[in-house]
Amino acid sequence: MLSALIVGGQIALFLKLPIYLDSIGTVFVAAVLGPFYGMLPNLLSGLLMGMTVDIYSLYYAPVGILLGFVTGLVYRKFQPKKWQIFPAALVITLPSTIISSCITAFLFGGITSSGSTVLVQLLAKTPLGMVGSCFVVQFITDYIDRVLCFAVAAGLIEGEFCLMKVLITGTASGIGKGCAEFFLKENHEVYGFDKNLSTIQHPKYTHFCLDIRDKSAYPEIGPVDILINNAGVQNGDDI
Repeated sequence: MLSALIVGGQIALFLKLPIYLDSIGTVFVAAVLGPFYGMLPNLLSGLLMGMTVDIYSLYYAPVGILLGFVTGLVYRKFQPKKWQIFPAALVITLPSTIISSCITAFLFGGITSSGSTVLVQLLAKTPLGMVGSCFVVQFITDYIDRVLCFAVAAGLIEGEFCLMKVLITGTASGIGKGCAEFFLKENHEVYGFDKNLSTIQHPKYTHFCLDIRDKSAYPEIGPVDILINNAGVQNGDDI
């Protein structure tokens, strides 16, 4: 995701786009891993890009850090889908826009490497002034950017990029069954091994009745992303 920030940022910088494609990585990490991990991508990319190709990235790193934190909080409450993306984008846009517009106005006089600089300079000659112009332009471009980021993040989370093949032993009951149901709820493909018949009915669940001690009975299911070796044997002497 750090590479997504750097590549997206460079595309926007090269084309002088009035949006910030480097936010995609921040939003995705925050949505999947939470608010604190969501702050890391912009901290790292801000330092890296700020010391190499774009000094502005260093100054605006706090904006991305705040964006990651707020996005993570939003995703802890609910996962925005379809029309919910629009109010969710508004919630995460306002705090970061206030900070970024102040940085743009007071540190750089409204002039940055973004394509929105022209709009800021034009509006600055109106009663809005420099700070007001920065905020208005920043809010519009930020909001569009955040909507796009939410749409991409939602697609990645629900799409093939995040789906995993999970193998769990002992899925007929207990902890194994609970683990299988958890991954199925998240739409992952789950394979279950158990000596007993399946107690799970789900289109993405495949059950195999076998004794895990008999390796010759193992089916060919190819490589898996997650293995939960839950099944075991216990007798009275173990207690």
